[in-house]
Amino acid sequence: MGGVAIVAISYALDAQARLTPPTQAVMDQAIALWGADPTAWLIPSTGDNQRLGVTNAHVMAEYAVAHSVPRERILEEDASSNTWQNLAYSWRLARAQGADRLVVVCYDLHARRCGLVARKQAIPHCIVTATARDTGRAARKPWFGSRASIAVYETLATVYGRATRRL
Repeated sequence: MGGVAIVAISYALDAQARLTPPTQAVMDQAIALWGADPTAWLIPSTGDNQRLGVTNAHVMAEYAVAHSVPRERILEEDASSNTWQNLAYSWRLARAQGADRLVVVCYDLHARRCGLVARKQAIPHCIVTATARDTGRAARKPWFGSRASIAVYETLATVYGRATRRL
């Protein structure tokens, strides 16, 4: 068996439950990677962590279907609310389908933390980043106003993870 699963980690949705530019960039990159290996599983990952009444994973999956990824190649990871859970739950889904490694697609400013979490969880992985200069307006994520504020948030989250020995 074996194989790869492409995990697309959402950064946020806007107030209308649409992809923000960073999450759209993640999905575009994940869809391009899937197109190069259509035997891979595509796992959009994140639950309703913004309390919008819809999971990020579902909105991302619909975007993938609209961009020619067959629904039967998509596994929605819709229970996570943080990076640790994104990777743990996605890895569980991928393993259940016979995958032996993850390609983790994430927003460029989130990449360091994603890599540290995957390494801490001993998940065979590689990180692929996606960049969006415009951050959009994320619902219920006040730090999301600019790339600079996201960079500060990611730095603090990484420091916190190291201090609590989660990373």
